[in-house]
Formats: sequence, C-alpha cells, structure tokens
Amino acid sequence: MPDPDPAAAPEPVAGRDLAPGTGPAVEPGPDHESGRASEPGAAAPADDVAICRMPFTVRAAQVLALGLALVGIGCTVTAGWLSGSHVALITGLSFIASWALGAVALAFGAVGASIRIGAVLLAILNALWTVPSIVVGRPPGWLGPVVSVLVAGLLLRRSARDWFEP
Repeated sequence: MPDPDPAAAPEPVAGRDLAPGTGPAVEPGPDHESGRASEPGAAAPADDVAICRMPFTVRAAQVLALGLALVGIGCTVTAGWLSGSHVALITGLSFIASWALGAVALAFGAVGASIRIGAVLLAILNALWTVPSIVVGRPPGWLGPVVSVLVAGLLLRRSARDWFEP
C-alpha cells in the first residue's frame, strides 16, 4: 500500500493557538490508551462498559408527559391566583392523571416493563379523563387527549419496548 500524500496530512497543532496552561491535544497511542495524558491517581476508562442512550421515542414521551404535568401545575396555580381556590380545585381535578403520568415519566430511565405499561395505561386514562374539559371549555382542552395519545403511541413502539425490558 503506498504512503499517503504528505501534503494532504494535517499539520500538527502549535501551542501558540491554545489557552495559557494547556498543551496540544494528545493523540491516542500505545502510551495513552484514553487519548489524554495520564494523571496521577486517574483511573483508566472501562472499555467494556456500554453507555446506553434513551431512544428518541422514550425521550419524546417523557418530555411530552412532563410538559403536560407542568402545564397542569401552571394552570392550577394561575386559576387559584386569578379566581380563587374553588376554581383552582376544579382546574386541578382535570390534571390529576396528567400529574400521575408526569411522575411515572420521571422513572423512564429505570428498567422494567411495568413502568412502560403503567405509563401507557395512565396516558389512556388521561386521554379519557380530559375529554370532558373540551366540552366544558376548561384546561387542558384538546392538549390533554392529544398529548396523551402521542405518549401512548410513542411508548408502544419497538424501541421503547426494548428500552424498558432488560
């Protein structure tokens, strides 16, 4: 195999462009497994540890559920501030299932199919629970059923099932 063209190779980083007190980047090599200079007392990184990232479907369901719960808190506090505690209580009743779904959404990083199944059931309950608010004209209106159906749909996808099952 021919040697690569030396003109195409990047030039080494000079120390003049770096902030004071920092040196040029250390290239990984036989002496530097982690790509950085070894520090006294620093542990070597574990190469056998897999870093799992939450799938987009699960993260989107989590954000939607937490967002709906926060909207519920905001609507209830605002109703209490503007119209009194009786209206705040009536407004808060519309968001009970949303708050439960938001609490379960905080556990989406844990392993267990029961978390996913519970969240799907709460999303369905929330969709049904918030339908009367559309007719009456109170919050969450259309937002509750739409977000709940989206959360249930996202959690029923294969990537979400794979995330929650060990």
